[in-house]
Amino acid sequence: MHLKGGAVLVRVNNLTILNKRISLKNLSFNFSSVGIYLVTGPNGSGKTSVIERIVYGRNDIEFEYSKQQELYDKDRTFLFSYVPQNAVFPDMSVWEYVSKKNKSVQKADLLKLMEEFQISDIPLNKSIRLLSGGEKKKLSIICNFLKNTPYIFLDEPTNHLDDSSVIVLRNILEKMSKSKTIIVATHDSRLTLEDCTQIEIDNGVKITNSDSMPYRVANSTFPPDESVSAFRIALSLWKGKWEYIIVGLSILIMLALGAYTDMQLASNYSIPEQSKKDVVVAYDSEKVFGELNKVYVKGVKLNIAEDKIFTMIQYKDIPDIARSENINTILLYDNEYFQMVLQSIQNEELAIVSLPNDVQTYYSGLLGLPFGVEYLVSGRLPEDGKNEIAISKRLIDEYSLSVQMDTNPIGQEIILNETEYLIVGIMLYDVALVSYSSEQNYGIYQYSEDTYEEFMSRNLKHKKEFDYAYRDELELAIFHANTSEEKKVLDGLMQLFPANNYFSQIYALEWSKEFNKAVLSRLMLINFLIIGIVSFAFFLISKSHIQVCIQKIKDYKSYYFTNRILYFHYAIILSKNLIIYLGLVYINQMMSEFSFVSNTFIAINAIILFVPTMVYHLVKKSA
Repeated sequence: MHLKGGAVLVRVNNLTILNKRISLKNLSFNFSSVGIYLVTGPNGSGKTSVIERIVYGRNDIEFEYSKQQELYDKDRTFLFSYVPQNAVFPDMSVWEYVSKKNKSVQKADLLKLMEEFQISDIPLNKSIRLLSGGEKKKLSIICNFLKNTPYIFLDEPTNHLDDSSVIVLRNILEKMSKSKTIIVATHDSRLTLEDCTQIEIDNGVKITNSDSMPYRVANSTFPPDESVSAFRIALSLWKGKWEYIIVGLSILIMLALGAYTDMQLASNYSIPEQSKKDVVVAYDSEKVFGELNKVYVKGVKLNIAEDKIFTMIQYKDIPDIARSENINTILLYDNEYFQMVLQSIQNEELAIVSLPNDVQTYYSGLLGLPFGVEYLVSGRLPEDGKNEIAISKRLIDEYSLSVQMDTNPIGQEIILNETEYLIVGIMLYDVALVSYSSEQNYGIYQYSEDTYEEFMSRNLKHKKEFDYAYRDELELAIFHANTSEEKKVLDGLMQLFPANNYFSQIYALEWSKEFNKAVLSRLMLINFLIIGIVSFAFFLISKSHIQVCIQKIKDYKSYYFTNRILYFHYAIILSKNLIIYLGLVYINQMMSEFSFVSNTFIAINAIILFVPTMVYHLVKKSA
């Protein structure tokens, strides 16, 4: 079929469709002029497949006019109209269905065509799903006629139409064919078209021209210079009262769960206490391999012998421990000396104490004595290796320590036990806290082979005299491990003396980690149950709305020939959920001191809450 002058304006080259039902190879034909092209053939011959391949596919199709070629290659929205055999009819009004956000569609034109098809009595605000099959078919045809494109494709347009409606359709087609190219696929003998080109598909293509008009006018019509925002259409699919209700409920439920989680973390979550690296403190508290040590042992997977569960560090064990290659120094609590200090404080007598700075900073609470920074009235604590002192004002005044009390004592010097000290702090209680030196024992003794026997004998004698229940056991021992040997020292002591309690940087970290596993597991289970129920309820509520959205998207796709609406729809849903999630994380970050933990709960809750509906979108779209 050629135009006058032999120019072929629109040619389909080597179109091939191969599947289980259809085998069409290298089909070539053209629909180059205005008029009607009737695609015929038996059922299953591939009429619908050929039309849909032309309309939707990427094919070797040549247009004489570059503007039409450009539109076919980039955007067919206003180049083609397509009335599918099985159109989708979402839950939307007649006007919404026909106009499809196309601003060029006018109600007056719609009412005129509805009158011609004898359906003018249908209200434009009526849901199209409530109409009969014939009424839906007519509106599907009208919808695409009103799109006003140069090329119109109709696949079995007479389905569900009575004889009178077929005649109306034929008359409209013949009238429109004077300025448009109309391709009709049908096997309905009622649709008799006198002036048409017949393209018969049956294991190939046979083209028969109408004798009444051998030369037709070329379709040089250019579509209107219009554009439709796929994003705005996708956004309109999301807007609805249920969407706003679900978003509001999602935020409220996530906030409530976040508040509950935060309260539980504040009550139960363990934050590791600060400790100095490579230092292990052993003290007597539970006096049995108890719950504290069991949590640590479980976390690091240590084995504790059954016959060791009541074993504590004794004075006689210290020399053997000191010979360990992993230990640098050992500091021991001088029980006899501290008892003397307490007695002096009670008697308002001068008592001298010396504590290493790391003991003052990290372990003063284990001593149970008022020597830490929290007992400073002003100034600071003495530094190790210096002749500094922190002392109460009463002791200065009581013992006339050569200090001018009418001025600030801090910064003045005093002499105590024939040693000159610089006052750096004022203590609340009556004690003189001096700089620590390993050469002097003012409460904390540093182990030495030369002096340990005297230290041990003195303390054992003191405990026997005062009838201690645990005479042979040490109250407190501080082990300074060699660099990076803390865990070896800790685990070794734990296995040999599991009835002691321990404190160190690694102990605090591992203990908190293991303890928090149980806390977080319980909270996670509660969150999963609540958010799972909520997610399922939201899914049930949203299910029908999602189905309508997908139907609308499919309907828009057959009208606008683009997947961008679907992509924007997914992007809007994802963005909405992401904004909710980020907003909740921000609020949690501002309000919760445990946000470093609870943000994970928010992320998991958001996944459980939002992912099922998103997956359902994908499943329904591909169905």
